[in-house]
Order: sequence, then C-alpha cells, then structure tokens
Amino acid sequence: MDPPEDVRSVVAYLGPPSSYTHQAALEEFPGDECALEPYVTIQEVFTAVQSSAAAHGVVPFENSTNGCVLQTLDLFADRYLHYPDVYVRGEAYLEVHHYLLGHIPPSSPPRPAFQSLVHTYQHSSQTTNHHDGQNLGNNASTPSSAPPSGGCTPTLHHPSPAKPHTKPLYPLSHITRIYSHPQAFGQCETFLNTYLKGVERQEVSSTSRAAQLVAMDVSERGYFGSAAISSKVAGDVHGLRVLAEGMEDRRDNVTRFFFLERTGFGEDKPAAPVLRSGQLVNGFTKHQPESMAQPQLSNGSNPVERSEEELWKTLTAFTIDHRVAGALADALLLFKTYGLNLTSISSRPSRMAPWHYIFFVEFEGRREEGEGGKVNECLERLKSLTEGCRWHGSWRSRSRVWTEGNGPVRA
Repeated sequence: MDPPEDVRSVVAYLGPPSSYTHQAALEEFPGDECALEPYVTIQEVFTAVQSSAAAHGVVPFENSTNGCVLQTLDLFADRYLHYPDVYVRGEAYLEVHHYLLGHIPPSSPPRPAFQSLVHTYQHSSQTTNHHDGQNLGNNASTPSSAPPSGGCTPTLHHPSPAKPHTKPLYPLSHITRIYSHPQAFGQCETFLNTYLKGVERQEVSSTSRAAQLVAMDVSERGYFGSAAISSKVAGDVHGLRVLAEGMEDRRDNVTRFFFLERTGFGEDKPAAPVLRSGQLVNGFTKHQPESMAQPQLSNGSNPVERSEEELWKTLTAFTIDHRVAGALADALLLFKTYGLNLTSISSRPSRMAPWHYIFFVEFEGRREEGEGGKVNECLERLKSLTEGCRWHGSWRSRSRVWTEGNGPVRA
C-alpha cells in the first residue's frame, strides 16, 4: 500500500532537530522539498514507515569506530513481525566530529583557550608529581584545577595508553554528568578516560537530545555541572559553549545511515522484502536445511567475477540450526560460490531459544525483479541451507575508503 498523497514527502528521522541523523536526512531530502519530522526513538521511525505515517525513514546503522547501532539491528531482526514491509532503499555516510558542550559556571569566567592556562598553572617548586593526568606538586590542595597531561593512567594491561587528539578548551572540574548516545560515548573513550574519568555518563536517545538536556539543566534548574557529547550544530541551536572539540578517538570517524521505505512505495525494488516460502517463524521463512552443493549460474558466468555488483549492496538475515556442525560455514560459503563479496557480518540473539542467533550479512550485488540473476539464485539457495531467511533491501552503494587524515575516497 502506497502512503497517502499528503505523506509522500514526509521523512521520519531520529531527532531532535540538529541530530547527526537530521544532518544525514538533509543531505538526501532537502528541507524545501520534504517535510522532515523528528521522532524520539529509532523504533518510532520504523513504526512511522510501516504505518505509512511517513514515506521515508532515516536511521543510524553503524559507526566506523564503534560498530553497529544495536537498536537499529534489533529492529531489523523484527522478531515479532512488527515491521514486515520496511526495507532499506539507500544509505549515506557522514563524517562525525564530536564536541563537548556545556556551560561555564558564573564563578569561573570564560578563558580564551585551554592552552593559555598553562602559564597560570606553573609551579613555583621544582618538584612535581604527575598522577592520573594531574600535576600535584605544591598545588596538591587544588588538583582539580590543574591542566591534565593528556595521558591516561597506565595500568598492567595498558602500560602505554593512547592519548586523545585534542585537549579541553576550558577547565572541566565542574562537570559531574555527561549526556550522550551510547555510540558517542564509545567513540570518545580516550578523551573521556583522560579528562573526565569517573564522571557519571547518562545515556539518552540521541546526541541532540543530550544537548537539549544540558540547556534545560541551566534554564530550568540552574545546574551548570552537566555537559553533552554532541555536534557543533546542536550547540549552536541550544546556546551551549564548546568546552572541547574533536573528541572522537579517530579522526576518520564516520557513521552510516540507512534510508527506509515501505514495500510498494518508490522504485528499484522487488515486490516483497520477505522471501516467502514455507511457514513464517518470528519473521523468518521456515525451511529444512539440506546439504551444500555447487550451484550452476543461469547466465554461465564465472562465480568470482565482479562488475555491476560493486555498485549495489544487499542486506539479508538468516537463522541456522546451531546443532549442525558447519551450518554457518555452509551458508557463508554460498556467497563465495556465487562470487558475492561480503562487506559485513553481524549477529543478534533470536530470542527463539537461549544462545540462538540471527545472522545479518551484507554483500555487494542487488536482488533483481523476477527470478534471474545470481543474487536471486543465491538468496533462493540460502533458504535450503538455513532455518529461515529474510531480505532487507538492495540499494546503490555509497561506500568509501576512509584513511587516517586523508578524508573520503570513493571505493
């Protein structure tokens, strides 16, 4: 069922406005042509697309530093068939640079830059003692005000810990709580463990929501001790001061976003996202696995040849009988046999039984209309080697090769 005319230009995204997902949405759906509507959770975005309240959805899928966004992966698992018609129709990559946003307490006047504080904190004594990034010397009575060295505390397991790429622009001793999305915390561990070790971390639905909460802490409660890991855009929107910039562990930090649609709306897709044969079990088609055999490609091509497939990606998911030795290996070998290059593999608990998993496989190539093509044949064959499988979409690839300091290069 197509969305009604009045929602054909509605785009649901993980908000609030100024989130990284909002920025990715704007790249694909210009604001003057589409109505971008923020939602509080990723689940609400899936629901909006499935119910046709929105024609398109934008959600974060994975980060180059911290891996998959588990909330999104769990929604694709769709264990109870809440989103049977939602599929991926495109992707976008966004360079993500994190900022520590907050306030300067009224008793602490702003400083132009953290580096300018070094002279202020020079010791009169020649004896210094560096511990946990703090210079204790004769100023041991005020350790919280001394500028950190930029190094984490060495431990037995990490005798030479990494140093962050950046330093705070202002003293951070007043910060007692940090809001952000779990992904952002994972992408900034080195900075946090160096300058904000032991500070409470409060997970929220998005980085822009984190900035919103910091602004509310001051306006509604007069509390200056909170900070957010978020974007510069979010800081500008909510009137927050940049306390540190470029906090991410790697400068080539990139997040990939998926564009969602509902079956029956848009172009370049087969009619149904679920491979429908056999009995549906938790959103997957139920089959009896059979032994592996070498398939014959209908077009007679060499299985290892790669051409047009590199321009497309496909996401599929399947479950296997964990009691059968080599069941997963047989399923994965099928992609090699058909010359389909895998780009990622992930797994999530199926919740059908303890220690039983749904495997997500992304590969180069696209599912075709009709029955021809090696991707179609591979997916059809996959049904005989798994307990159940589901197609989650085929889309034009925007993959890039990212190298430290060199920016994006088209793959």
